[in-house]
Amino acid sequence: MILPIGHQERTVRRLPWVTIALIVSCFVVFLFTDTSTDHLEERAIAFEEAADYWREHAHLEAPPEIREHVAYDVMPNQRSQYLATLPDYSPYPPETPQERAAQQAEFDALVDAALGNTAKDPDTLSDFERWGVIPSDSSPITYFTYMFLHGGWFHLIGNLFFLLLAGPPIEDRWGRAGFAGFYVGAGVFAALFYSALSSDSSLPMVGASGAIAGVLGAFLVRLWNTQIRFAYFFMVLLRPYWGTFEAPAWAMLSLWFGNELLQAWAWDSMGIEASVAYWAHVGGFVAGVGTAFAVRATKFEERFVDPTVEAQITKYTANPVLEEAMRLREAGEVGDALTLLQTEWERAPDEPIALAYWDAALGCAQPELAAPALAAAVEMAAKNGEHELAMRHWSELSDHVPTALVAPATLMRFVPLLLEENQRDRAVLALRLCVDPGNPPLTPGQAQRVIEWARELDPPTAVHAARTALASPDLHEAKRAKLVALVEELGGEEAPPEPEPAPAVAAPVAEEMPWGEDGAIDLARFGQAKLTEAHPLALEEDGLRLRLGKGQDAKVGWGKIQAIAVGILDGLGPKPVLVIDLLANWNETEADALHGVRMRSDRYDPRPLVGAEGYAKAAFGQLAGRLIERSGALPLPSAENATGQPFVRYDSPEEFARMVLEVAD
Repeated sequence: MILPIGHQERTVRRLPWVTIALIVSCFVVFLFTDTSTDHLEERAIAFEEAADYWREHAHLEAPPEIREHVAYDVMPNQRSQYLATLPDYSPYPPETPQERAAQQAEFDALVDAALGNTAKDPDTLSDFERWGVIPSDSSPITYFTYMFLHGGWFHLIGNLFFLLLAGPPIEDRWGRAGFAGFYVGAGVFAALFYSALSSDSSLPMVGASGAIAGVLGAFLVRLWNTQIRFAYFFMVLLRPYWGTFEAPAWAMLSLWFGNELLQAWAWDSMGIEASVAYWAHVGGFVAGVGTAFAVRATKFEERFVDPTVEAQITKYTANPVLEEAMRLREAGEVGDALTLLQTEWERAPDEPIALAYWDAALGCAQPELAAPALAAAVEMAAKNGEHELAMRHWSELSDHVPTALVAPATLMRFVPLLLEENQRDRAVLALRLCVDPGNPPLTPGQAQRVIEWARELDPPTAVHAARTALASPDLHEAKRAKLVALVEELGGEEAPPEPEPAPAVAAPVAEEMPWGEDGAIDLARFGQAKLTEAHPLALEEDGLRLRLGKGQDAKVGWGKIQAIAVGILDGLGPKPVLVIDLLANWNETEADALHGVRMRSDRYDPRPLVGAEGYAKAAFGQLAGRLIERSGALPLPSAENATGQPFVRYDSPEEFARMVLEVAD
């Protein structure tokens, strides 16, 4: 047995009221639903009596339900032939038309008792028959009501547990109204899909699983890389085994859908009506996947959800200060709300408070007051890999406070996105802020990227970035000469003033132009990176014991590690990979190649090394922290990012090499 017990997307921006309302509604409906099976047992007995009667009087007219039941145990491709021959073997053939009419009347009475056709009086129908979906005879309203009915406690709790796991993160991203409409739509589509493929069934279908399958489909697309935690229990030779493990959503939900599709096909191919509505699960899941792709294509979240959510944001565990501030705003006391939020932000800054603080500051025409708070929200979104959300926050910030500073590494992520959207002026602003004296100085690798973009967009900014790189004592003399040539070529006298005078440059001006074939200048410290892949075995007193890719064991002494670079990289495999690079010659200024060891998160489990339990991502941060502490090495790109507070995600290994390792493409 394997059950999901949690995932990484537990925190949402505001209370998932729609999910909560659905769960409560299903519970309330269940408490008032008659789930007894006495009437079903009586109906089953009557059905068997009608079927037995027709077996002996197969010359009579019979409804499809009776004919299918009589041929239930016959191979599907032989049923028609079997039913056609039954009248020839009838032990009670009628002698006269009157006798045949009497037999038909007696049989019709049995059918009415079996199928509930004696009267459509609601008092004679069960709750499931009245409100569930019966493919052969359903009213339109039942395609909605069936979602709130359940056949027992296990059915109810199982469905709602999955809804509680998957519903809140999707509701948070699609908004309450959007999620409610999607949930109902997925449920209706699941019922229609089931009815289309089970049109002859006379059994009522109930339960929220079709709609919840839609939520799982949306989760697969929207949060495909989320790590889900599972608990397992199984027996081998009467010996129990149990524990937990993690797996990405794309893998486990794809397996679940494949199983549902296989089960639906298998039961259909055998001509047997399953006790589980597998086709409803398949239909709901397909509806969820399709809706998620449509939401992504139309940018529904960015255009309609985020602006509303961010203005009214709360958290799962609601902050009473935030609630009070929202109450003050609704009462028209915006100034009091602003003061309250400012105090709370200074006491305990977090994203919901930052966004509410910014919104209140706009309402009071004092955006500069909350600019640091929104800048912090920009950084948080960028570090979590939500680059488009971070860019939308920064765009709003720059509209109201153009001089507000954000870290250069974050701004540099916005430039290609802005250029793709033809926002040239805003891209220029981002580049100018990268070299602003109030920001931390650019590393040589960052300066190279700024120069690549700014040399045509804004030459003075390119010159300023070049001067920043020239201030680095680790810069090779050949590259220093190229930068001097760049400053002269672009007209250094027009460059923005520097925060501190750059050190004198002794190297001569290079005669060749600094541009490469692609028009970019190469300022990387190293021409290439030679990183040996390995995975760690143990942290020992004198060094780190490793196993190399060819199965050889080796040890790296702590004193030999000069720098440790950590980042999450896209492009190394089918999913993002966290790498920890132990760099041996980082401090050398004349080396052509950067040497070191690369440890990849998809090749080992860090938890045994640090004695940790729970999510592996936290254990990677602990491992990196211990490596930095024992070696005394320089953490890259920063001490916080190297230890997972948080990890920085890079779009490709090449971007990581340029921006962190300072290696040329």
